[in-house]
This record gives sequence, structure tokens and C-alpha cells, in this order.
Amino acid sequence: INSPRIPLPSPLHQIPHLLKDSSTQPLAFSKLHKLNKNGTKQERHLSSICLDLLKTEEREMLFMESIAEVYKVVSSASPDEAFKNRIKCAAKTRDVFDHVSLHIEGEENIPTSSGNIFIYNHLLNHPLYTLNNRFQLTLDSHFISSMILDKHYQDPGIRTVRYGKSSEYGHQDYYQNLGYINVYTNDSDLQSDQSKNEAKERFYEEADAYLNRGINLIISPEGTSFVSEESPGPFKMGPFNIAEKATVEPYIVPIVLYNFDKRIAENLLFCRILAPFKVSDKRTSDESLKEFVSRYQKEFSIEVNRASMDTDKLLKELNK
Repeated sequence: INSPRIPLPSPLHQIPHLLKDSSTQPLAFSKLHKLNKNGTKQERHLSSICLDLLKTEEREMLFMESIAEVYKVVSSASPDEAFKNRIKCAAKTRDVFDHVSLHIEGEENIPTSSGNIFIYNHLLNHPLYTLNNRFQLTLDSHFISSMILDKHYQDPGIRTVRYGKSSEYGHQDYYQNLGYINVYTNDSDLQSDQSKNEAKERFYEEADAYLNRGINLIISPEGTSFVSEESPGPFKMGPFNIAEKATVEPYIVPIVLYNFDKRIAENLLFCRILAPFKVSDKRTSDESLKEFVSRYQKEFSIEVNRASMDTDKLLKELNK
């Protein structure tokens, strides 16, 4: 409607085109803010209306810029300084969560001493939050590292990360600089049984070594990710085998997450930290470790369902 009345040289004519692609959206908002401050009377008026109508889009744009900054800082770092890289990554990741609605509870359940295994239900990333090189920042595990472990222990901990496929250059450039424990999953390139077995042995050895040094581990028992409504998936034995084989038995600290797979502008990201436990205390005397893990997965599933209902209640309160 206003287009014919806008002077031909005005940058406002560019805005609809710049907004169409995520790569040019930052330029669109930059121009709108400049016009809102220094434009003609008509440009100031129209840019103000645009910025008001595009609040949600600008929030998600800033969120994506923060994700890109995390990737840039980590992928350009030296792999020889893994601990420093993890600290930098955690600091930059906190900037990412400045742009989301977030609810965290149960922080009183975090053990005072480190050297624990933090488990969580691993959620998919929304496809919108994919960088141009097809890399996706795993929001849930980055959240645990930066917003829970680094906050309480001044150390983001060690995560397990899948071996990437040979075509996933963004994945390789990023994770090789963080010094995490690599594991094979169904999303990795095909490997021989021997290679997988050797990697599994290294996994247990590295995990125990980190625990002995008082470093926390972050592991998803599912081995893959799901949408919130289908979470959690079946638990694998990994973190529980580590706990049983460990030189000194660690606490397992369960974390329930919800909505980390959704659009951030439309949802509340929910986190509940449950009471820590030792497998030897929770497992019955006549129960195999596999039976215990199966039983505990059902208990954890109940907590995820409870988180779903609590998230809905909190969202309704926020939207009143």
C-alpha cells in the first residue's frame, strides 16, 4: 500500500527481498533500525511499524546469529586447547539462551562434588536452526554444558559425540576442537564390527579416566534424538555400564528436557533436574543391570510426561 509513496532510493524497497532468506535477514533488520533512527519522517514511521510486526522474526534471527557465533568460535580454534575451547563454547552458548523463554528447576539436586554422569532425553533440533553449512548446534546438550555444569562447576564437562559422516565437514570442524569422547551411532558412517568394538573399549576407558579426574560426563542413554512428544526412546547401556565399571561409582544425575526441538519464539524450553542416584542403591539385588535400565527408562518416561504437562501449564500462564 505504501510502496508507491516511498521515495525510489529508500532502502525500504529492499526489505521484503532481504527478509526472504536467512542469510540476508540481518541486513534487513540493520537497515530497519537505521531508518527508524535516521530516516525521513515517513521512513521512520514505516520502519517502526515493520519492526513491531517482525518482533518474532527478529528474535529468531538474533538466536541464529548467536548459534553461528558459537560455531565460528569453536571451529576456528586450535584442537590443542580443548579445555579452553569448551569454556569459550559454554560462554558463547549462554548468549544463545538469552533469546529463549526458559524454565529451569531442581538445581538443588546438583551434587556438590563433580565427577558425575549427567543423563538426559536427547531432543531433535528444529530444522529452521540449521546453519548454511548444514551444521546443527545440539541445543539440549549445549544447554546442559553451559547453563548447568559450567555454572555450578566452572567446567562444562565432557560430552559423548557421534563420529560424523565423511560428508559432514561442519560436524568434524566443530567437534574435533572440543575434545569430546567419540562414539559410533546409527548416524555415523558404516564401520566394521572390530572398529566399533575398539571404539567402545576406548569409550569406557576414557569415561572412567575423566570421572577419576573429577570431570562430569554428559551422555544421552538413547543414543539418538527424538521429538519431545516421542521422548524418551529406549535406553542403551552405555552410561550405566560406565557407572558399574567405574573405579569409584559416580552419581547419575537425570535431567528431563522438553520443547528443545521446537521454534523458540513460540515455546518455553523446560528443564527439570531430578535427584541423583547411584545404580548400586537403586538396583534391586535380584535385578540384572539390563533389567534395571529397562525399569528405569519407564520411570524416566513418566518424568518426561510430567514435564510435558507442566510445560503446558507454564506456557498458559505466560500467555495470559
